[in-house]
This record gives sequence, C-alpha cells and structure tokens, in this order.
Amino acid sequence: MSRPEQLIAAYLDDALTEAEQFELAAWLKADPANLRTFVEANVREQQLRATVQARRELRLVHLQEAMPSEPHPAKRARAVQWRNYVGLAAAAAIVVLTASWLFFKPSAGGMARLGGNLAGVTIGRDGATLPAAPEMRLRAGDVVRSTGRGGSRIEFTGETTRIMLAPRTAVELRAVQGVKQLALMTGRVQAEVAKQRAGAMIWTTDDAEARVIGTKFALSADGMLTRLDVTEGSVELLGRSVAEPALVRAGQFAATDSQGMLGARSIADADSPALWNSSERTTPGCVHTSFRSAEMQVDIGINVLLPPLYEAQPQRRFPVLYFLHGLGGDEHTEAARFAELLRAAMARGELPEFIAVFPNVGPGYTPRPVVAGRVFARELPQEVDARFRTVATREGRVLCGLGYGGKRAVLHGTIGANVFGASCAVDDTFRGGTPSFLRLIESFRRRIEQNPPHLLLLHGQPHATPYADTLVTALRSKGIAIEARKLPSLAPESEAYHAAILAELRTLLNAQWPRTVAR
Repeated sequence: MSRPEQLIAAYLDDALTEAEQFELAAWLKADPANLRTFVEANVREQQLRATVQARRELRLVHLQEAMPSEPHPAKRARAVQWRNYVGLAAAAAIVVLTASWLFFKPSAGGMARLGGNLAGVTIGRDGATLPAAPEMRLRAGDVVRSTGRGGSRIEFTGETTRIMLAPRTAVELRAVQGVKQLALMTGRVQAEVAKQRAGAMIWTTDDAEARVIGTKFALSADGMLTRLDVTEGSVELLGRSVAEPALVRAGQFAATDSQGMLGARSIADADSPALWNSSERTTPGCVHTSFRSAEMQVDIGINVLLPPLYEAQPQRRFPVLYFLHGLGGDEHTEAARFAELLRAAMARGELPEFIAVFPNVGPGYTPRPVVAGRVFARELPQEVDARFRTVATREGRVLCGLGYGGKRAVLHGTIGANVFGASCAVDDTFRGGTPSFLRLIESFRRRIEQNPPHLLLLHGQPHATPYADTLVTALRSKGIAIEARKLPSLAPESEAYHAAILAELRTLLNAQWPRTVAR
C-alpha cells in the first residue's frame, strides 16, 4: 500500500494524527488528480457501506415477505428511491466536506516549524535551551533566538506565512493554533503573512501591539523603541502609551516608545541619509564634522566642543563627555543648549577641562535600532579618539542623554560600562525597566560584574518619578550602582531647566574626573 493510500485509509477510519492530516492535505493540494482519487475512495467507502446496509435491509424484506401481510408496491418503490437519494446525498456531502476541510479550514491551525539557515539558532523550551534542527516543530511558549548571521525563519504548514529573523533576534511564540500570537522580544523580523482566517495575527513588543490580517511587513524593537514598516497591505499598530491605533499602509512606517507614538509616515522620506548629518547648519563654539558609519552605511554628523586650554596645551589629553539628543533632534539640538554653558563653566574653573561631543543619533525611529546602538557604543568613541587628543579609557568617558537619548545613556552606560565610566540619563526611565531591557541586563551580567556601571538618573517631569523609583529598585536588585535625583519641575525647554541639569552634571563630572585625570 502506497503512502497516500495509507493516509486515505487512516482518514476513512478516522485515525489520522495531526501530522498526518497536514501530510494528507499537502498531497491533495499538490495535484487535482489526487483530490479526485480521494473523493473516489470516499465514494467507494460509502457504496460499500450502502451495500452492507442494503443486504441488511434485503434480509429484513425477506423476513417481512415471510409474514402474512406485504407492503404495497408503491411504498416499496418509494423506499428504494429514498435509499438512492441517501446515497447521492452522502456522496455530495463527502465532496463538500472534503473541499471545506482542504480549502476553508482556518490557516491558523497549521503547525509552526523552523526553516532556513539555522546556524546559531536555539529554542528556549521549559527552562532548557535546545539546538535548532531543520523542520523542528515549534509550540506555544517556545522562544526562538537567532545569534548567527540570520537567514532563519518560522513557517506554518498549510499556508505561505514566513517570518524571517535577523541576527540577534528573539521571538516568543505565545499561540500557534487558532489566532497566532507572537512577541518580538528584541531584534528585527521581516514577515510575509498569509491571510489569517481565524483572526488577525497578533505581534507584541515592550511598546506596542500590531494586528496583521495578511501582508508583508518588518518589525523591529530594542526595548527602547518599536518600529513597523509595511510593504504590502496594512497593519494596525497600537502603542502602549496612546489610546488610538495607527493604520500603517504599504509604503509607510510608524514608531512608538514608552512616551508617545509617531503615526504613519512615508518610509522613503523617513530613512533619508540627510537625517543623520545636518552639515548645512552650524552651532556657535562647536566644530562640526562627520564620520562614515560602517554599521549604518551613512555619514553621521557630530558637533565637538573643545575646552579652553585645548590649543594652548598641545601635549595634553582630555576626557570626553558624550551628549545624546532626544527624539526629533540632531547634532545641533543639545549643542545649542549646553555648549556655551559647559565652556563658560570650564573657563570659571567650575568643571574640569574636557571635550564635549554632540552626535547625531539619527531620527530615533531607525529600522535597525540595535545596529544604531552599536554605532554610538563602538564606532563613535573610536572616531573621536582617533581625531582628538582624548583620554581613551573608560574612566575618561562619560555618557549623558536627554529623553530618548537618556534611554541610550542608561542602556550603554550599563551594558557598555567597559566603554563609559559613568552615565547620566535625563527624563526617560524605560517605564521603570521594560522586560527587554531587564532581560538584556541579565544576559550581560558577566560583563557588568567585570565593569561595574555608575548611573545617575535625573527626572524633572512628574510622570517620571514613579518610573525612576521602579528602575532604581530593579537595577539595584541586580547589584548595579544607580542613584536618582529629582530636578525642579520646570519646562524642559527653559534655560532654568538646562541650568539645573548642568548643576547635577557638575557634581558627576568633578567626581569622575579629578583635575589630575585631565593632565
């Protein structure tokens, strides 16, 4: 007996396993002739059953003939006709039910499995870590992690849905039957989703929820920001910090973080290289330059504030303060607010002499946030050390950021404490520590123990206070030194607010860079 015959026989006996159901479905869809063979087998089965039943009825008729009375010939004809109708109805029902099972069964019932390049891919299941294998079946609760070069994917049998995982990406499968539910823990996925008949596929991140019916899209998240790009169809994106979802159509993107949401915009306009380098503008007191990022393949603009004694003491090396702007800013935003204040404080002797670097950290909603993060934790310090006379050690670097830049200061000041000796974040607290951020901290525990971070959290907006307290508690429980200070409740754009931030920085920088360090 061939394999298709075995599957059909098991189907007729109602003995198919779940895997055999999908195997039979794939065989039937491969060729219309296979469907005809299947229907004919069902019809023969029904004819056989009808024959058995007819013999039983014939025996009953013989018994009835032996009895004194006999039914009227018209009644007997109607009985035979009725049995014929039943046979035809049964055959028609087989065809209808078969077609329904094959073509109208909800696609969400498919089996989830792995495909593509599985080098460096692992599965977290029931507290254990399993190596990935071709065609490996996935189940609810599994966490797929791609640490290799990418090329791995999650597939669903019975439909054309494909989810491609970029390197350093983790996806949790929360439901694979019925309505599919997946969580992008960190990284980036590109997906082609077949039309979902059981209900919209649901994707969640720390910041958002996306509902997908059938489309092509890319989703990225790094614990700081979620970005959705749609290339076909449309996807509904709801940020956790907003009340109404955004409908993102083909050719558009949307982004959201813990504080707000950027609605649907054109992808072509949003990813312009010009957004990374505002070379047409100048900031008084600063030297504007740029460098080519190997990671991002764009020119990144930076403003550099040199200390008063930089030219007068050509043999001297100076520590560096890296100042990151918030969403919507560029390399001129914080330089215009703080460069003159910092230089005047150095001239008065209130601050040690240091170099201040104000980089363009991009529009914030970059489609590759993890890659962008590496630019400012690796490439930027290397470029600055190569071009200027710096104290090129972790003790000679301090990282500070406002708003979205404050998130990067917390992140890189913690897991990148081998690069930065201290960090200061203003008015952004990861909502008290997003799950992705805390998982990331845990995964870098060994590095953190080797290079203990020194974090300062400044918060002046009322909504940030409880989050700051929660984040301090969470990080201290992991043995990370962090302190939080409340700023005056002032307008973020006011000079008084900037002066309050500078006062806190003065304490941090004087403690980090005693005058002997700068010689």
